[in-house]
Amino acid sequence: MMLLEDQNRINNQIINDYLSGIGMSKLGFKYHKDWTTIKNILIKYNIKIRPKSIKKINNTSMIRKLYLDGQSTYKIASRFKCSPFLIRNTLIKEGILIRNRSLRQRKFQIDVFRLKDLSSEIGAYWFGFLLADGHLYSNRHRIRCSLAVKDIGHLYHLSKDLNSTIPPKKSMIKCQGKWFGRGYMVINNKELSDFYRKNHWFDFKTGRIKKFKINNLNMKHFLRGLWDGDGIVTHNQKYLRMGFCDKYECVVNWVKYHLRRLVKNECGMVLSNNRTCKHGPIYAVYWTGSQANQIASILYFNSLRYLRRKFEKISPHILQI
Repeated sequence: MMLLEDQNRINNQIINDYLSGIGMSKLGFKYHKDWTTIKNILIKYNIKIRPKSIKKINNTSMIRKLYLDGQSTYKIASRFKCSPFLIRNTLIKEGILIRNRSLRQRKFQIDVFRLKDLSSEIGAYWFGFLLADGHLYSNRHRIRCSLAVKDIGHLYHLSKDLNSTIPPKKSMIKCQGKWFGRGYMVINNKELSDFYRKNHWFDFKTGRIKKFKINNLNMKHFLRGLWDGDGIVTHNQKYLRMGFCDKYECVVNWVKYHLRRLVKNECGMVLSNNRTCKHGPIYAVYWTGSQANQIASILYFNSLRYLRRKFEKISPHILQI
């Protein structure tokens, strides 16, 4: 425990440093204390607190030019070694209209035209995949997709289809006491977020599947996107097993209905109406043998977008058809 004499000595040093012009934040860093603790010490010894100084920037024309060229207030603040709020207030005083929140800090250009065409392979596939493995924020214009780190290459295809240079990133997560690598990509775009909301994203994700009705949806590529996200693909030397799982039974049954309909229309085969089983907190349905081969062939043969890890499992069985 610190002796009273030592504490008084440190307090006197803090007071002398403050009176010499050093700010409370720097004193907190120097004496390993929070700035509010420094302030309380000064008040205790009746030291008059200096008013907060407002930093002024003389080169407002440069700030104006940088902001209009597309740089963010954070990047400009880093260049001038001040807070972004000071940059923002300077721009407002200069009569500059601050960019919309969804456009701030835009580092990468995004073109969502291909993803908004749900009748095309690209649009339908990514809609299904993001519904399975993506997260749309309810109160932000942001979509986040996380995959196992071994599948991070798939996110580069997503960036390519957005005509963007958004790079996927890596992180580590802890699950049941073990650390796992994850690859993820964040898409900040109001147009795409509003488009997915309009097309019943949250109805599908929360099991209100009766409201999930979309015109001109390319069902084949949409189902493949779902399968790459929440599908089950296992195989051995003899047979392939294709399954789909979700936490809502009605969603699994919806996928089963449209898959059986698709297979019948494509090749005339009638898939077995297999029972949807419950495994812990999720529901699942499976097909094996020739029926699984047929599902794999229809969903994955001659396709442009697919998860390579799953395609490598089913490709030998596709060639047998």
